[in-house]
Amino acid sequence: MPETCPPSTEDVNGNGELKPCPFCGNPHVSLVETLRELDGENTYFVNCGCCNASQLPDSKERAVHDWNQREEAQ
Repeated sequence: MPETCPPSTEDVNGNGELKPCPFCGNPHVSLVETLRELDGENTYFVNCGCCNASQLPDSKERAVHDWNQREEAQ
């Protein structure tokens, strides 16, 4: 993991629910909540503040599940 990675900014991964970033290994990833413009529905995505890896917004449960399906960095 690069030394310059910032800590997570939204929902801090203190409970270890989210695996580290599969691209850079940063363990401080964020679960970010956003509003969908079309209908104002809350959606979530996981973001790595170090390498900026992220995913498409989805439900909170699905965003966590999808992020954790990725393989971790070697």
